[in-house]
Amino acid sequence: MAHLGYKETGKVLKMPRETRSKYEHWLVGSCTNVLRDDFVESYSRGDPLDLATARPFSGPLMLPTKGECLKLYLFFKDEDGRHNGKSLLPGTITGMVITVVSQYWRMAGYENEAEDIKLSDGNKHKLVSGIVKSYQSQLKSRSKNTDKAKASRDTFLADMATCLNFGVSNLRERLLSDRVRSNLGVQVEDVKFLDDQFGSRKRWSMSNREDKEFAARKAANLKRRLPPVPVSKSSGQPSEASASHDDDDEYSSNEQSDKENEDPEFEVAIKSRKKASERITVTVPRNLVSPALASSLDRTKESSYSAMRNISALVSSFRTPDGDKVGLEEFTLSRKTIDRERQKDRQLISLQAKLEFLENLPDHLALHWDGSMMEDLLGIKNEVEAILASGGNDKYKEGKLLDVVELKDANGKNTSTGEAQAKAVYNTILEWGILAAIRAFVFDTTASNTGWHSGACVRLNFLLGRVILYLACRHHIGELLAKNPFNAVVGYDPSPDVALFRKFKDLWPSLDTSRPFLTFKLETEQQEELIQTFTEILDKKGEDGNLFVREDYRELTQIALVMIGGHLPGGESIRWRPPGACHKAR
Repeated sequence: MAHLGYKETGKVLKMPRETRSKYEHWLVGSCTNVLRDDFVESYSRGDPLDLATARPFSGPLMLPTKGECLKLYLFFKDEDGRHNGKSLLPGTITGMVITVVSQYWRMAGYENEAEDIKLSDGNKHKLVSGIVKSYQSQLKSRSKNTDKAKASRDTFLADMATCLNFGVSNLRERLLSDRVRSNLGVQVEDVKFLDDQFGSRKRWSMSNREDKEFAARKAANLKRRLPPVPVSKSSGQPSEASASHDDDDEYSSNEQSDKENEDPEFEVAIKSRKKASERITVTVPRNLVSPALASSLDRTKESSYSAMRNISALVSSFRTPDGDKVGLEEFTLSRKTIDRERQKDRQLISLQAKLEFLENLPDHLALHWDGSMMEDLLGIKNEVEAILASGGNDKYKEGKLLDVVELKDANGKNTSTGEAQAKAVYNTILEWGILAAIRAFVFDTTASNTGWHSGACVRLNFLLGRVILYLACRHHIGELLAKNPFNAVVGYDPSPDVALFRKFKDLWPSLDTSRPFLTFKLETEQQEELIQTFTEILDKKGEDGNLFVREDYRELTQIALVMIGGHLPGGESIRWRPPGACHKAR
């Protein structure tokens, strides 16, 4: 046909392909069996490729399926993923997949920015990310062999065989009402192709050639929809733009009605503007990595390697006033230069924050610390210790982050022992010069903190050489107090998660939370006392006038109040939030 060049196809013979172990993935198999050999080889070699025109999928030219998009994502991750020590983040890989898939939809004529027939980039990102998250969810249950797990895998694989929908919600209606497609006689075939792609996907395939006639007619159609170009009264001859027209008369009736309804007393003020030149002349510093740029790179978590690649592409478009190309050697620019500038910017920000804190140092401070596993820019997990100080009634009442220290042992391996934590915290105290102001320690109740012989609290207390108030985290203290009664009622379970909570979390999506729920039947006096207690907790305010109980503590109190037959203050309705983490207290 004229637009897409559809042709009926039979079975496609798959070419034999040499598989490599790094491209094999559980459940979906090799991620390269849907890709063209030349694309895989070129990308693996690092050849420059334009993903907007590459067309990587093998077989008949069709709109990509969800499975093909997932395998393309996995291929990019295998080649440039963070686990291989390179710089591409999952969001970047998702954007690459979106670029490829959007090309196929444009080739089919189902995506056109000029006509606003285009799904937003945010919605496209959600669709591709949803496919990846669905696969990651299957990976978590790969060891399960229950009937439910097998059915879930079958459902997933069936869904991966369907077309990934990058079309707008009313795409089919727009195709049926498109006059240009109707005039060219491709309207019915376009709709049939769309239906086939979301159905059996056996009858049609696209042509790899651009339909020039359709593009020209569509451009002329859009041109007529633009506002008319104003013509000067002194000009006696019409311009070429006003003289050119298409032989279609679909808008002649609209023009006639505009003339009949024209108001002679109404004049529209036309503001003319001189067209801006395509290039401007500016002076550029030789060191392009300014503090603002270095800070921006940190905020966006972009590696220096990626920054160098992007800045180099920008510099390649620079020209001198004489039109000569500006080379990279004219600038102080390299990956190491970017690293140094980023280090300088971080040190400057840290120094400014430290000076501001010391100028407004409270008389009494509570020292907080906690450890966690965090990923760096290369995706490598490290054991780090976050150290904070809080005190006073001003800006540092909620706490000031002092440092995030990487914890390593003598062999360079991750460690979270009490000795390592105590050394890291003590060195930070000395560096900030706040040793004399510390009055209390705030910590959770892990053995590395509370051990009487080698815990971080004991070691820090010895280094400070004076009496210190211990403020163990009340959240963890409450969990320890509730652990034994809970085990006595429900039974002891050695697994890291509470089985009862985990089952409830799995059933949550199937529950209708809008329906009535059961409440506890208590004696009248006991019920009234508890309702009064929970209501006072919810209404309590702090010294700053804000509600004292917030977040998960407030949610717990609200649930307790309605479960005994009470009503939330102010006529508020209970909102059942989905269950969160169900792991046990440490």
